[in-house]
Amino acid sequence: MLLYAGNREQIHYKMSENHEIVRIFLASPSGLDEERTAIREIIEDINRRNSSHWLLRFEAVGWEDTVGGNRRAQEIINRDLEKCDYFFGILDDHWGTPPSPNENVETKYTSGFEEEYELANKMYENKQMADIFLFFKKIQKLRDPGPSLRKVLEFQQHVKDSRKPLYVEFEKIDVFKNKIYDALNKIGWERKTSNPGGTVSALSDQNSDVFDSVSELHPETSEFYLSEPTREFLNAIKNKSGKSDALTKFEVARLRLISSGLHQTGNDGVYIGAHDANLLFFFRTNLELSHMEKTTLLTAGLRHMEYQTVPFWCWTDGNLERTEQFIQSRLVANDDSVASSALKIADIFGYRHPSDPENINRVVCIMRWLNDQSNSSLRNIAETYLSRWAQEDDIPVLQHVRELRSGQQATNLDCIIVSIKFRHSESAGFRELKERDPEQISTELQLILQDTIQGQTSEVLEGLAKQKSDYLRLASIRELIRRNALSEEMAEELSGDNSVDIRLEAIKSLSDRGVRISESRAQRALVINRNDPGLAIFSDSWERKDTSKFEDYRRHKLSRMSLMELLAMDEKNSPLDADALLTACRIFPKETRILLRELIKDGFEERFENRLADTLYSSTSKGEELAERTRKLKNITCLQQTQEALIILVTQMKQKDLGLVREVVDRQEIEPSKQLFQYFARFGNWNDIERILKTRSEEGKGVTFTSFNYFYYVVDLTDALVKIGSSRFVDLLERIEMPELRPGVIKSVGNQVFKQLSDEKLLELLSMEGPEFRKITALKCINVLPKSRVSSLLEKYMEKKSRFYNVIHWLDLGSSMPRHYVQKIARTELEKL
Repeated sequence: MLLYAGNREQIHYKMSENHEIVRIFLASPSGLDEERTAIREIIEDINRRNSSHWLLRFEAVGWEDTVGGNRRAQEIINRDLEKCDYFFGILDDHWGTPPSPNENVETKYTSGFEEEYELANKMYENKQMADIFLFFKKIQKLRDPGPSLRKVLEFQQHVKDSRKPLYVEFEKIDVFKNKIYDALNKIGWERKTSNPGGTVSALSDQNSDVFDSVSELHPETSEFYLSEPTREFLNAIKNKSGKSDALTKFEVARLRLISSGLHQTGNDGVYIGAHDANLLFFFRTNLELSHMEKTTLLTAGLRHMEYQTVPFWCWTDGNLERTEQFIQSRLVANDDSVASSALKIADIFGYRHPSDPENINRVVCIMRWLNDQSNSSLRNIAETYLSRWAQEDDIPVLQHVRELRSGQQATNLDCIIVSIKFRHSESAGFRELKERDPEQISTELQLILQDTIQGQTSEVLEGLAKQKSDYLRLASIRELIRRNALSEEMAEELSGDNSVDIRLEAIKSLSDRGVRISESRAQRALVINRNDPGLAIFSDSWERKDTSKFEDYRRHKLSRMSLMELLAMDEKNSPLDADALLTACRIFPKETRILLRELIKDGFEERFENRLADTLYSSTSKGEELAERTRKLKNITCLQQTQEALIILVTQMKQKDLGLVREVVDRQEIEPSKQLFQYFARFGNWNDIERILKTRSEEGKGVTFTSFNYFYYVVDLTDALVKIGSSRFVDLLERIEMPELRPGVIKSVGNQVFKQLSDEKLLELLSMEGPEFRKITALKCINVLPKSRVSSLLEKYMEKKSRFYNVIHWLDLGSSMPRHYVQKIARTELEKL
């Protein structure tokens, strides 16, 4: 039963006649009291949390519980063992002492532990015991082991070689406790699912392939095991000659396909490779494959989907219902790459993880994905999926997993549970958020909070501003400042926050309230030292000062001044400082428009000379020396000030400024900027393409790209190129010399322009260098072109001598599946690029 305390669900247990008693036998030599005590404490904790949900209760049984009697002590212990369901054996560096014999019994065992283990193993083989777990403490002293330690090492090696009982190794007690939690929760969820043979148990066995076995691919039937087309193919192969070249490459590929589909638990897992899968795809129109063969190809397609090297979609026969069923069946595949690909598709279409279809359920799915033996990629994909699609009835198992995790994994699970609560209601979401207080907020939860922060009361926001997450605190503080609701006391407190962004907002708020903030205080709070690995060649401990937040604060203070104050300040500033003047031009565009244009035309040279004359009038040698040093900075200073002024001008978006903008770009070496590209995108023409594509040249003119600034502006640049050159798109593609720009250009081009490209041009583009460029081109094809044209393109592409796997993969999607299905996947993939 669920009892609620405060804002957080607490799960308590209450025994009832329906509860199953599950007995765990604890076997160990002496010297492991801490581990035995830990197991008993964990059992009590798990019973308290999950007993009512699982309808079972664990009980620990060990030699401590043995009641004395007239018989041999070990016999009494064995009698208790025979009543248990599970055996937990723990060993360190001591094998134990031989069990005490009596006059009527001769024992062959060298220790009580050995006798208990052999009895448990016999019970397991006779199906009288559900499972055996062994826990080996890592041995610190391995040199010259004595007889007792040698027995332990021999037994450990025997267990490793036989691979029969599950075993784990541990070094510290905390690791041991986590392993006990894992084992007991595995048992609890396994018995909860009422799945004899244990799907969850299978997940712990690295060699188990229960979800990929042939029994699922080929259900029991009274007909032949292999389909008639498959048997006909094999009969034809049987009659081939014994020559080495008797079989074609296609026939070899199909033989491998059939063998890959024949699989049972206990056999090696074999997947068909990319080359053979593509050979079969090439001959697909002449193939009549069985259900087993198609399912095998589908599984191989999922396994290789991350790199798009294997066709997948054609083997679904375009049947959406069967596709969904297949994807759900692979959500818990033992191969992490298969499960990851299935999860990605399930996320796109919102497929719920199955709810008790035959032998798979949602609990098993979640436990499989978040298993600590799953790779990090699968866990990340699963966390994204669960953030969007998990429901409130998934919270118990998510909470269970969260209690076994720490660090970032625990934080991620907190965010998932909070996201689920938000889908139920905003108030429930904020209560859960406050209770869990995650240190980091996931991307999915950030998207939820973006739409809800503004709707909260100032009291709620003040509470959120005290949470651990920098993102949450910053968002709350900014909203409080927007409302003018951030108190001076709270701003003072936040000015010492560990986040520089929060310190900046707090100091800006204090300054706006009239609190005097000294220059030194602002610098201490906002200037930070950063190690610069790019300059490590100059010094092992080279640091640079990051003054960007301090400059933001200075600009904020200037923005609160009047036009007259700013101009008066500029009159007193040195030639190197034009911040006040540029702030005036930014805040008062109408009043300063003529002045701004004159400054840009002149390149700030006249201002520089005037300020130099006004501020450095001293004829002393020191004054002349300072003037000379300042003059040496003229070129770089004027260029930087012109650059900043040009951004202010183009942000005003006046077409009549186009001539001046072109003149400046042609005259000087201008750094790229988002605002400049947006301006050319709106007012430019074909002649401006050359202007904005210029790289660093000997003349030092044009928009200058370097390896340091290129990637910051590539999206805005490609958008400008497409808007300017869409009427001559083929010419534009040929004009672009930087291959890094082509993917963005293809992605940004309008659908109508893309449709007008000929098949010949599209086939040429689909064969160009660069996997990202080919992928985007193929995705544009399947998203924009009619299905019939995509199918025609695929056939023409297959006839080319040089083909790329990823193009075939995506054109196969467009050719095989319904259009609405195709477009959803294509748009999702394009958004990621």
